[in-house]
Formats: sequence, C-alpha cells, structure tokens
Amino acid sequence: MKLVNVKKLEQGQIIGQPLYDEQEKILVKKGTRLTSYMINRLIQLNYSYIYIYAEDNDYELQDVIRPELRQKAVNQLRKLVSNLDENTPLNGKKVVTKKTEEQLGIVRAVVADVVDEVFSQKDIVIEMLDIKHINSALFQHSVNTMIHASIIGSAAGLNRMELEKLAAAALFHDIGHTMTPDCILKKPGELTPEEMRIARDHTVKGFALLTTQFDVAPTVKIPALEHHEKYDGTGYPNGKKGDELHLYSRIIAIANRFDSLSSERPYRKPESLSECMEYIMGGGGSHFDPELTRIYMQHINPYPINTLVKLNDDRIGVVIDINPGFYLRPQVKIVKGKDKGEIINLINSRNLVIKTDLSIPQA
Repeated sequence: MKLVNVKKLEQGQIIGQPLYDEQEKILVKKGTRLTSYMINRLIQLNYSYIYIYAEDNDYELQDVIRPELRQKAVNQLRKLVSNLDENTPLNGKKVVTKKTEEQLGIVRAVVADVVDEVFSQKDIVIEMLDIKHINSALFQHSVNTMIHASIIGSAAGLNRMELEKLAAAALFHDIGHTMTPDCILKKPGELTPEEMRIARDHTVKGFALLTTQFDVAPTVKIPALEHHEKYDGTGYPNGKKGDELHLYSRIIAIANRFDSLSSERPYRKPESLSECMEYIMGGGGSHFDPELTRIYMQHINPYPINTLVKLNDDRIGVVIDINPGFYLRPQVKIVKGKDKGEIINLINSRNLVIKTDLSIPQA
C-alpha cells in the first residue's frame, strides 16, 4: 500500500484501509475500487490522503489497533466534548453534569479497549500514518496521541492500570484546544504573537477544564498542563524540566509531537515516518526524555517492505526485508541502473544510508 493525495487519485485504484464517517459507519470498504463519484466525495469530506493498493507494492501495512476501534474512540471523544458546559467558570468549583459523567464512562471503556489491544501485542511496531480529515483533526490527533503514548508506556514497563491512566491523559491532553478559535487552529500561516499566546493557553485551559468539569485522577489532568514542557526546561507554560515533569507528561510530549509532525496542516503536507523519527531522535535529551525517546524509536519502522528509497550514493532501490530493532537499516534491492538487482543489507554496509523516501506523497 502507499499513501496518496486524494486530489491525485484515479478511477480504478483500490482502497487499502477502510474509511469511516462520523457515525462510526463504514464510508468506503477496504478493497473498494474507486469511482469518479467516490473520489469527489472524499474531497468534499475533507480527506487529504488515503492508503491505496499499488501493483508494485503488495505489502499490507498493519495498523496498531483495529480501524473501527480507532474511529469509535474519535466519535466518543467528540460526544464527550459536545456535552461540556461553556458557561462553567474554569476557576470555579467542580460541576460534573450527569451527561458528562455518563459519556465519560463510555470513553473510559473505549480507552480500556485500546489499552487491551496495545497491551496484548508483543513487539508492536508503527508502520503507517493515520488518515485524517480536517473536520475531525483535533479528535483524531488526540486518539493517535493516546495510541502512541500507550505503546511507549507499555514498552517502558507500565502495568495495566497505569497504562489506562496514561491513555486517558493522552486522550484529553489537547482538550483545551476546544476553546481555541478555529481561525487560529486552522490559520494557513505563521501565528502572530497574540495568536500564539492564545494557542499556548490551551495547556492552562485544558487543565482547568479537566478540573472543573471532569471527575478524573490528578495524573490524568497533569499532562494537559505539561505536554508542551521540554526536558531541558525551555517549554511552556512553567518552564519545568527533567524529572520535575510527570512521567505521563514526558511520554505524551513525544507522542503528541510525533503525531503533530505526521499530520497535515493548512500550510504543509504530513511528514513521513522517517522524517518524524529523525526529529524525535534529534530532540532526545533536549526537548524529550532521552530514555523514553530511545524506547519509542525501537517501535517505529519508517521503511516498511516495498518502500521505494534513494540511497546516499543516489542509487534507487526498494525495501525487501527489515532488520528488527534496526529499522533505519533494512535490506534494499536496487531497481534502476547498472546495479539493478543487487541486494544490499544496510546493516552490513555502514557507508550507505537511505537519503530519501520516494514513497512520500507529494502535495
């Protein structure tokens, strides 16, 4: 499968992953052959990129949780947010409505299902980006951050109960953005200093919202406040650093940034898994907890089988196998030029590295 810009889809191409509407119903089934009507409909629904099968790429990427569970989490989070009372003061006493309490129970059950799926998988590896559409971007980002945080937490040795609290904290980490104006969240350009101040306030507002309208544990609320803090103390809102930050906050900081980089923005296309990986690795010890960064990098495969790549000597090849634990150095078969057919195991060829992922979708 490969990721394709919906505006470059062609009739007859085959859908590689199911697409869902906002009622958790399948919009397009996996394996469906695209028609002109379907393509136009996907554009109208604000999908930007989708996975399709390709004749030269029959390797099926695996999502870390079932697509229907992912969509259910998105929809239940949306319902929970819709029940919040905009008139409840953020600095007032706790007011948890019956509707919010009931919906929070449903969300907790979904979180438990997600944790079950992550916890039950040994050596889980991320190989694909999530498909997002603009109308649900905030909720999808929250669910993705929950999934990635759960992977890190599981690999770091958290127990089942701790994982559920971490997952809930990750799901709610950006809830303060529900009070950020769309004109700021969706602005196709650089924010002004005042707009940046308003956007950054989502950390404080999110913590206050979880305190006044939710009945959740303190460890579930803290990451809403701390997920933009940095390991070296240069983050916001309070400039905390290192172990001053809660473990869940340090985990969610990595998961949040990774999904943000891999998500489309009004001013840029999504980064590839390899580019996201390089950014996170580069921030280990400064922006991110170095040990948690090391753990996370062991669970991302930026070059799945059949990825078309360019090496640093400009030869072009296709990934034919991976080396578990060394995902940046797979086995590559040269597909062009005088060396066509040569197989190179990058783990044994220290002078060669992958320079470009040619499978990255173009805007």
